[in-house]
Amino acid sequence: MYEPSLNVRTVQLPTYSTFEAVAASAHRAGFNATIVAVYRPGSRSVTQSFFNDVSDLLERLTTLSAPPMIVGDFNIHVDDLTDIQAGKLHDIVASHSLNQHVTSPTHTQGHTLDLVITHDNQTISVHPVDPPLLSDHSFVVADCDCLRPWRLQAPVKYATGGRWTSTPLLLAERQCSELVAAWPATTGITARKQRQNKQQQQP
Repeated sequence: MYEPSLNVRTVQLPTYSTFEAVAASAHRAGFNATIVAVYRPGSRSVTQSFFNDVSDLLERLTTLSAPPMIVGDFNIHVDDLTDIQAGKLHDIVASHSLNQHVTSPTHTQGHTLDLVITHDNQTISVHPVDPPLLSDHSFVVADCDCLRPWRLQAPVKYATGGRWTSTPLLLAERQCSELVAAWPATTGITARKQRQNKQQQQP
């Protein structure tokens, strides 16, 4: 995150035993988000402890003022409707009023492992995902509206190669450079609406 006018501070998270996570709050005029990068090692089994840790992470995000953007390599086949672990992850995400937006394969073996998760009242557009080139994971790029008022609801059920993939890094870089430094050019409709609203408010 290198855009000079962007204010960034580290968000402290506990150390989870089932995945790695780092978080930062990023804001400036026209941009506000809590970006969380997650990596779950594919060499480890998916256990109930993992789902407990994910629930804890999402519940902690309810205390923050900025809308969450959770990205990273979860190493769970969320594209497989018969996968029990994928179903459990979907239920936890949905119970916190969050959506997972990546639907294309992100791995050389054809599964969707690298995810982008935001609140369900945020507008987000995931760019077409190209096949992996430099590693066994694809780059995932998305445009996200981080201006809209939001509130993360309490859960109603139960408590994005190497091996930090390029997914969270590329997404964060795009959010903090292109979407912030050149906001009107990259957000199109959102920027036009803002200008129209300002013009209507002028006497």
